[in-house]
Amino acid sequence: MKKKVFTILLGFLGMFSSCNQSDVIEEQVLTNYPQLMYLDNKGQISNQGDSLQQILSFGTLDDYENFKSYLRTLNKNELKIFFKKLRFRNIEEIAENADAELERIGTLSTSKDDFYKRYKRYVKKYENILVRNSSDTTDLSLYIPASNDEVIDKSIVSATKAIVVAGKVLKIPFSEEINSRDKNIFATEYQCVENKNAMNKAPLSSYEFERDWPLNGFIEKRGHKKTIFSCKVIKRKYVELHFGAQKKMWYGWKRDNDRNFFFATEALTGFKVEYNPLEIQKTSKGIIPIGLDLKGKVPYLEVYYFPSPYSPFAYLSNHDFKFGEVEIKYMQIPNISGKFFIWTDMMTGSDDIKYFSIPAGFPVLDKKRSIPCRVDITY
Repeated sequence: MKKKVFTILLGFLGMFSSCNQSDVIEEQVLTNYPQLMYLDNKGQISNQGDSLQQILSFGTLDDYENFKSYLRTLNKNELKIFFKKLRFRNIEEIAENADAELERIGTLSTSKDDFYKRYKRYVKKYENILVRNSSDTTDLSLYIPASNDEVIDKSIVSATKAIVVAGKVLKIPFSEEINSRDKNIFATEYQCVENKNAMNKAPLSSYEFERDWPLNGFIEKRGHKKTIFSCKVIKRKYVELHFGAQKKMWYGWKRDNDRNFFFATEALTGFKVEYNPLEIQKTSKGIIPIGLDLKGKVPYLEVYYFPSPYSPFAYLSNHDFKFGEVEIKYMQIPNISGKFFIWTDMMTGSDDIKYFSIPAGFPVLDKKRSIPCRVDITY
């Protein structure tokens, strides 16, 4: 059951140049498509089998490398459409289906004992395909395991975790640990904040002083909901944000896929934010808000930007999102600092902000209802 996770790597607006992203993608044409084959338990390749035995076959190593390069030009939705047309059920789709299956198990179970019998069979079914969170025994979700190329590997392999190149089966190495994106949210310790208020009440007002705010990350537990946030500096170059949500069923915690996240910033220092939320794109079809393509849909990075009554908010709909880069000044200790205010879609609305001051179609985000977090990182 997958907890909605968001990884935000700061520094990216170059994509919104005069060159239209969709034009770039269209120019990269895939000429040699892989063939869908099946790998049986004896390691034999055939033309028939079930979905868990699927394997992609490439004529040459160059075909395989070109295929990976092509996949990197596609966004998440385009990848799903591509592999659906190929009728290939990759490990990412297997994980999504496993998540939905765990939901059904929870619904159908008549008792805790009944659930755990079903759950034991469920874990056995996905053994050697998906992995549990070894850092949190209360987490019942199954995860895509870590690999060398976590962007591409989960797309090109099925349960076999292998490909075929020039007639030879090549295993794609996966570890027994959960992938790094999920690990940063669901297998990392953050400051735990207990909040007894309802989701639409004001957590910010429960802090008397800013010094009492969570520092660099938090897990906010409110009833049967958890909201998770963290900020990190990666490779002394990027600032990386992580967002996650969990919900508690009667049988345990699971990832909450239904949450949308919003955030605002204040007083950021030590890194450069490379976008302007008020910026717009000029196209042959007129002027459109940045973050939307010509059809009004999400662009390559699947991120919306829009102005707020206070400061920039971003609506996150993808795991990867570049936001800015650190600035290292001569003879100064490298440090980033600032304030973050985080909402989920369950925390929107306000008694104070007038609706006419909010752009049409955007949620009302009141700071008093946000979860605050101080950031102060020396790296």
